[in-house]
Amino acid sequence: MYIILGGLGIQAQAILHFLFTQTTESVVVVDLSDSPPKSFTNRWVKFKDRVIYRCSHDHWEEDYDKGHVVISCLPTEHNLSCAYDCISRKWNMVDLGGVTSTVRKQFALNNAARNAGITIIPDCGLAPGIVSSLAAMYASAGWSSVEIFCGGIPKFPVPPLSYSKMFYSGGVIKEFSGIAQEIRDGKIVNVPARSGKELVFIPGFGVLEAVVTSGGVSTTPEHLHLSRFSYKTLRYPGHIEYLEKYVFSQPDPAKFLDELLDDVDPDNPDVIILHIRLRDETGGQATRSFFWEYDKDMGFSAMSQATGYVAAATAMAIHDKKVCQGVIGMHELDAEKLMLTVENMPNQFMETPPTFQGK
Repeated sequence: MYIILGGLGIQAQAILHFLFTQTTESVVVVDLSDSPPKSFTNRWVKFKDRVIYRCSHDHWEEDYDKGHVVISCLPTEHNLSCAYDCISRKWNMVDLGGVTSTVRKQFALNNAARNAGITIIPDCGLAPGIVSSLAAMYASAGWSSVEIFCGGIPKFPVPPLSYSKMFYSGGVIKEFSGIAQEIRDGKIVNVPARSGKELVFIPGFGVLEAVVTSGGVSTTPEHLHLSRFSYKTLRYPGHIEYLEKYVFSQPDPAKFLDELLDDVDPDNPDVIILHIRLRDETGGQATRSFFWEYDKDMGFSAMSQATGYVAAATAMAIHDKKVCQGVIGMHELDAEKLMLTVENMPNQFMETPPTFQGK
């Protein structure tokens, strides 16, 4: 059985879609509403025999035995307490990560998780998430330099902000704040968010801007043997300057940004780009580019798919006992096997840029 915390959000619904189509398990959906809204009930009516709704986690935990997989779509500040709860109940867990200091505290629970006979995997989305698995794969394949560029952007940008509400604005502010880690000349260095701005050519999009952001690879640099490793977020030119000039100067930047942004919808779809630049010691070079598009049939943003399907596939690997017990990093997971599972869903890890027809 799978248990989704925060189950009414679009991220959680993408996960639910994956589990319904790729497994035969029942899924417990936990949220704060006293009853699921009609939109939720209508969406999943054909899976009504497999979905169990609970209005809060004050009254549901004793109904279920050990060994289930909890998928936390809760805000990042709840991930550590959720990990403690799962250890005490002997439930497995994955979350979407995003705060490196919290992830380090989760890794400190490794022995407790092993003693409980469970697996906990933080950072199970796109970035943090599969980017860490890919970085480890390329490092093992002999590449000495791995530079990753990733970003969610609107398909039809409106300058100067050229952005839309792809996930909660507090997360956007967090990633453009704080400290990130890179590997330079084989050594880990701390670098400030929004530093290292550069222009990157992306097939199908032209030149985009990239800057360092925090949380995108979590603790992964500490586990890689590379001479060079970096992670940067992609945006349309002018976006970073707009944030610095108008958003970060506000008393509540997240609230201010939230009020500026339009929702992602069929008329304002998003696109996810994952671009990887590789070099080896002999001067050899290679690039890989992957794309995700808005799912009009399901009403799922590209962001919710790219993040949610990876998290669901990771939970599925735990459920099927394909990973060891303890607190596991995404860098320890086989990227190719994980991608093959995700690619059972349509339009995942596409290597052809999306077309740009009118709205």
